[in-house]
Amino acid sequence: MKYGIHHHDWGGRTDYLSKCARKRYEFAASLLHPSHRVLEVGCGSGTGTRVLREGGCDVLALDVNSRSEAGLLADGVRLPFKPHTFDAVTAFEVIEHMREADGLRMLSEIRRVLQPEGHAFLSTPNVRYALHPPYHVHEFRPEEFFTTVESVFPTVERYAQYVSPLDVALGTIRRRWGAVVHGLSRAGIVQRLEDIAPSSSQYYEVRPLDGPRALRIMVAVARRS
Repeated sequence: MKYGIHHHDWGGRTDYLSKCARKRYEFAASLLHPSHRVLEVGCGSGTGTRVLREGGCDVLALDVNSRSEAGLLADGVRLPFKPHTFDAVTAFEVIEHMREADGLRMLSEIRRVLQPEGHAFLSTPNVRYALHPPYHVHEFRPEEFFTTVESVFPTVERYAQYVSPLDVALGTIRRRWGAVVHGLSRAGIVQRLEDIAPSSSQYYEVRPLDGPRALRIMVAVARRS
């Protein structure tokens, strides 16, 4: 099944979303052993693949889009692997590109291909702060996302990335005056604001879930058994 997925190439960029993307992959890499075989579902531009490989992992990058940097073109809802093939699977910012039923199928497929003690690393944006691009098919509320993952995996740890004050302000402006922000973005002004804003790590690090307030990205670490 084809999905209209937009690839955000965050390599070398300093905007908020790019910093958050890198921190998710660094978080996953910190919990993996260098010898682990990892499947990356939705590799996109391949920047996350490189972060995982820098940690020593053996990574197979998969994507449905032929314009990606995937080592294998395949659909996340029908993974072409035998059960118990991988020590870990990442699927960061993927499930929102799918219909609800397909998202559940992907989670089931991820669990199937994991080793008995394997882990899945999953994330999706909070619908409250998402920009609602046309390629997002189903955006999640925090509890909805976590309970969806928990319906497939028996053990799930809840994590999050929280928004900075600037991100909140820009989000409010986008919702009220979207055309103005679009113009500022094209002129590079929004990028420059994000670049010079205070970069306290608390706004980018993956940390244990601490309530829904200012929750930008939901992150789940799920165990197969």
